[in-house]
Amino acid sequence: MVRATALFKNLLQKWKDEPLLVVAVLLALLVRVVFWIYTHRIWEDALISITPARNFWLGHGLTHHLSEPRVHSFTSPLSVLIPLLGEWMGRGLLFLRLSSLAAAACAIVFAHRIACFLKIHWTVEIFLLGYLAFDQLQIFFGMSGMETEVATAILIANVSYLLTRQWTKLGVCCGLAMLARPESIFWLALVGCFILILERGAIWRWAARVALVYGPWVLFTTLYYGSPVPHTILAKSFYNGGIAHWITLHQLWVSLVGLWTSVAPFAQYFFTFRTPFPDFFLQLVSFLFFLLFLSGFWAALRTKSPLIAVGAFVILFFAYRIQAQIPTYFMWYLPPVTALAAILVTVGLQQLRLALPRPAAVLSFFLALAYAIHIPFTFPLERRIQRKVEMGVRWKVGRYLDKVMSPNDAVVLETLGYIGFAAFNKTTYDYPGLSSKVVTDTLQSLPPGERYMNGMLAKLRPKYAALRDVELDAFRNTYPLVFREYSVAAVFTAAPGLDLRCGGVEFVSVDWKFTVLRRNDRP
Repeated sequence: MVRATALFKNLLQKWKDEPLLVVAVLLALLVRVVFWIYTHRIWEDALISITPARNFWLGHGLTHHLSEPRVHSFTSPLSVLIPLLGEWMGRGLLFLRLSSLAAAACAIVFAHRIACFLKIHWTVEIFLLGYLAFDQLQIFFGMSGMETEVATAILIANVSYLLTRQWTKLGVCCGLAMLARPESIFWLALVGCFILILERGAIWRWAARVALVYGPWVLFTTLYYGSPVPHTILAKSFYNGGIAHWITLHQLWVSLVGLWTSVAPFAQYFFTFRTPFPDFFLQLVSFLFFLLFLSGFWAALRTKSPLIAVGAFVILFFAYRIQAQIPTYFMWYLPPVTALAAILVTVGLQQLRLALPRPAAVLSFFLALAYAIHIPFTFPLERRIQRKVEMGVRWKVGRYLDKVMSPNDAVVLETLGYIGFAAFNKTTYDYPGLSSKVVTDTLQSLPPGERYMNGMLAKLRPKYAALRDVELDAFRNTYPLVFREYSVAAVFTAAPGLDLRCGGVEFVSVDWKFTVLRRNDRP
């Protein structure tokens, strides 16, 4: 009772001292809890990461399925380490969601500390805290079971400790950043350079903390998997036929033209087909975001602020994303980076406020609202997708395969999460081989023009295949003789009346229908 009273008094004092921070944290937690309870959304990749954690506590090791032991089938260590704690009680997904709630609060607290350090006016800070609280991807992936929100909080904490030159804490956070996302290697390189410039003697103290946090994971994966590099990175190099070493000028132009969707409300979500607003409005928001980011980056360069590292990291990340031609589908890579970009947008808004206080305040509020306006549209659609597509189709495919497959059978598929989780420990040859060295070896053996799902299927000839319509057609048309070896075993479709429209927003789904093929006993 005494502790509860003390906590209440502390919260009351915090409300009096920093009301904007308290409101932002409470709203961020509220919208995420509503999303969780209302939609029950689970993102496909969350289940891919939870499966090895599940196997670990069953005594099978940290691997996706038993027939291929010790496959490093996850890219982010935290995406497995967090549910690994929860799966001890069979609650891996719950731990991921709770960690995302905590991370959302931490991200806003550290962002507020940065704003205070930079002497950002509260009218401008509204954008930064509002963006972190309400942005669609910031909410969606964390509460759907990904480590994304944790990665965001860690990177923002990095910026806070870099600005305040707390090298020991920065070293710990840099190590955590590497555990969160492998792209953080860019951040480590930039931070190391800045420490050498700002306080050379602190480099060893910083580096020692990085090694202390991240080193054990490198040692473990080297001994356990044979390499610290996740197998998923190798597998994704085969995605869509393989990644070219250098992009063409045409690919570069297309990527630059489409870059606005990375930070545009609604459009940043890959499956958005239509919005209640014209593209001009969404492009205007993106243009303002980019313009203010550049203004903030220029201010950092002019004052020689450590925020230069933030701007350089954002630019380097998008340059890497464009060069590697990473498909826009992989949108969960974006939130930690765009959150850092939002810090420089805030600096840009502060520069505007020095000359035009009222327009800067209005623009700050406008941008915060622009990133929050999706909520009444997207939440109902995510609920519908979860119930009618994810559980109504993909989960049922997995349950069916779990019943009909013997220990010696294998299934080729692309959608590994739901199906692989439901068909637990059945051999899954997923394209492009996130959980399977058999698949990556097979794709490597194929000519470059045939490194697609249908080519892999024709080469492996497994007992089963779970295919969407477009995958089924590609298999039938490209390898008709092999296709004749198979018969339709089952078809799963969404219940009639699937409507993915809400108030002018429309999503598309490619997972509303799956056909399960079974190889004939007698070819």
